[in-house]
Amino acid sequence: MNDVFFLEGRTITSSNEIFGGVNSESIITIINCNILISEVDIPSNISAVIFVLCACNLPLTINSENEKTELRFEYGNIFKQVLVGGDYDRVIFNSTPLFGRVKYPRDYKPSKFSVISFLKNARANRLEFLSLISNSIKCEGAAKDFLIHEANVSEDVTIISSESNLVSIRSLETKELHFVGDFREIHLGYKFNIGTLSFNASTNRMQNVQIDMQDSSIYQQLQIANATDSKVTQFIIKNAGFKSIKNLVLHQSLLSCFVMSNCDLTKTEVSFINCKIDDLLMEGVSWPFNIEVSHHNYRKQSFLEFEQKQSVYRQLKSISQRNKDVDNFYFFRRREYDTTLSILSRKMMLFFSYFITILCDILGLGRKRFLPVIDKMAHENKYSGFVSVLSSWIILKISSLVSVHGTSLFRPVAILLCGIPLLLCIFGYYESIEQLLALSAYVIDPTHKLDASILGEKITLNPIHSLVFKIISSSLLFKIVLVFRKYAVSL
Repeated sequence: MNDVFFLEGRTITSSNEIFGGVNSESIITIINCNILISEVDIPSNISAVIFVLCACNLPLTINSENEKTELRFEYGNIFKQVLVGGDYDRVIFNSTPLFGRVKYPRDYKPSKFSVISFLKNARANRLEFLSLISNSIKCEGAAKDFLIHEANVSEDVTIISSESNLVSIRSLETKELHFVGDFREIHLGYKFNIGTLSFNASTNRMQNVQIDMQDSSIYQQLQIANATDSKVTQFIIKNAGFKSIKNLVLHQSLLSCFVMSNCDLTKTEVSFINCKIDDLLMEGVSWPFNIEVSHHNYRKQSFLEFEQKQSVYRQLKSISQRNKDVDNFYFFRRREYDTTLSILSRKMMLFFSYFITILCDILGLGRKRFLPVIDKMAHENKYSGFVSVLSSWIILKISSLVSVHGTSLFRPVAILLCGIPLLLCIFGYYESIEQLLALSAYVIDPTHKLDASILGEKITLNPIHSLVFKIISSSLLFKIVLVFRKYAVSL
């Protein structure tokens, strides 16, 4: 049995006023006191110290040597700075009757703290922050179970762990939340509102992180750095609604340890910085049209951005194909082709600059010119390389204009219905509207013959014109079939 002592309505100027004369296992409840000391050392015989309606304008350091001691801050406390060190069973910063140990009045007020620090030498089985108001929270010590529930922290929360522990955060409002170190499990969810949320997994021992974005928001940035697949590490991001994440940054991470489920990222700025996409698992994810990438050599070689983007889109396309995610497969294929088109355009400009420089040298125009450096390609000479790049650019450009790389149905159908009759008119086959429509339907067939009977009249097509119609119609019909495959064939 513990003895219970109450210290009420006093001005405390020394620790002896709190613990003096208490020699048995006891619970000390300090009520409505003004604390004018900067350090409190809890004796080993004290099983619990509870602060209620207390105030302290000094940085207060609280130490304990008994691992069974419980330190509690209940409602109505106003402290400038609390620094907790030593060994504890539980450390609780609490302002809610649901978890309270003392009787709460009807008009109780939450506790307010400027800064709360759980020092590096501190150890506790449980560290809890419940319904409080604070400017900053910093945890460097070892807490096996860490809980934040309905807290309002105006500046930042930093949790630095040196050993495996469980962290649960529900309904938190703060500008910044940072995780650094080793964690067995991190659960974050239930209506939180955070400016910047960051994870630094550089120790490779951050095992299981679950972020449930249901009814929550990250209004600045979600950043995950140095995450690698250590067979036990897993990051799960789920239920991110429209605009619920402003900026998602994955930095120097191997994304095979990531799972993304039911996330709408269409209005999210997504950035991959020196990441390996590999086997990212995703289900029900809508991606933004443009994904930013970064590379440490960008300032030296700007073209690496396009090549890195091309690689990222190609990997995401392959992942979507393996997951049989048809929508994302076609989306990333389109982005890959668009990026490839940009790369080919840059190479074409380089070739043009190369040939123009040589021509100017031959003609003797100008004096100071530098011949552009063109990387070696699998071609005999620069001219064959230019022809290869130009032909690839033309094919992709036509694919982009005609059907947006096989994703637009309207464009190829419109070209067939309007372009073929227009060409027939240009080639001189127009006699009447009925005859024009009938002949258009005939030449749309890529297997059409040169001699045709249209509305009882015999017409002979020019072989060159017939070849043009066959190339155009077969290409457009292929694009139309490609679009329909998106909805009819599973990958």
